[in-house]
Amino acid sequence: MKQAGYTAFELKDELQVKAFVLQEVGFSLADLKQAGYPISELVEAGYTVANLKQAGYTVADLKQAGYTAVAVKQAGYTASELKIGGYTLPELVTHYTVNDLKDAGFSLQDFKNANILPGPEMKSAYALEALKAVGYSAVELKIFFPLNELADVGYGARELLDAGFTGQQLTQVGFTNQQAFTCSQCCCNYLCFFTFFPGLFLTTAALIFKYAPDYWYIGLILLLFGIFFLFVIFLTCERHPNRRN
Repeated sequence: MKQAGYTAFELKDELQVKAFVLQEVGFSLADLKQAGYPISELVEAGYTVANLKQAGYTVADLKQAGYTAVAVKQAGYTASELKIGGYTLPELVTHYTVNDLKDAGFSLQDFKNANILPGPEMKSAYALEALKAVGYSAVELKIFFPLNELADVGYGARELLDAGFTGQQLTQVGFTNQQAFTCSQCCCNYLCFFTFFPGLFLTTAALIFKYAPDYWYIGLILLLFGIFFLFVIFLTCERHPNRRN
């Protein structure tokens, strides 16, 4: 067919000849690409992703054809090319290094927005201040950074205690006893002092329900007051200014 002077386009458009048939009779991948054969047919004809790359197909072409990021990477495309071609950070993060993705134009905020947890590579690529600035917590970073460095960049006592450090450890890196220990003492003092009132209401309500059921409505009022006071105590403890700085 090729020797008879037919072009690949004519054979495809007029005779609906398959790509693998034209490939067998001597048409090149460039000929088939110019004729407009879809990538799926070219793959059926035996062409690899690397062949498609050499023929000038873009990453966007391959992505549209259904190729995964790992298959495209194996053909020699860079992280930057995959990013431009429409692959997302979550699709690329397991196949390229953090520095590759950083050079490709992904920002640290992109990593955070994609819920990608920090690791050793991220520690090497970005400063601790930058990791904190985009929202990584002390809990997420404590594996890779010591307590003193976390404190130096501004993580507070409450965040560090929540990350699992003890009050004693906090005092060793410069936090005051009040900052390191007052939280639990404050809440305990509030509870010890103020639980007397809801306790009194709840106990009285129970006695009324048991021994004076005719006055059940008074017991109900006392029960509601007791629950209300417990709720107020909880909120007060949570919002107290000395509860972990």
